[in-house]
Amino acid sequence: MGKKKKRILQKINPEKSNKMIYAVGVGLVIIFAVFFILISRGTHPENKRELVSGVLGYLTKTQGIIDLVILPEKNNVQIRYDGLDRKDFFKITAYAGIKLSLKLKDEKIKVELFRDNEKQPVYTVFLKNGTILKEERSVPAEQ
Repeated sequence: MGKKKKRILQKINPEKSNKMIYAVGVGLVIIFAVFFILISRGTHPENKRELVSGVLGYLTKTQGIIDLVILPEKNNVQIRYDGLDRKDFFKITAYAGIKLSLKLKDEKIKVELFRDNEKQPVYTVFLKNGTILKEERSVPAEQ
């Protein structure tokens, strides 16, 4: 019993204890600094066309959408659909514009919806910072 009490009552070496506290503190600071740098740096592409195609890439997989034309110099996106499907392409276009305008902050964006072979857009949305500024429909909403 005497040995067990002796081990429990032994004094902690303050020099080793302080060194351990400093080592753990420096290690935590290094880990948090690296984590903060990786989070804040981000991986935004320099090319606006790549950014837009990355944000709106899901549209090419949507049934009924034929083509996605990106004009980055004009901040314009044109979506072409076949008109046969019963999906609500006006809502899809508005959502795509909102998603894109949140990525391209402080820029006015124009998203147009075209029927398959028409020259005039069926639906046009103007957006900035995730807010719809103006909507234009050239044909009554059939869908």
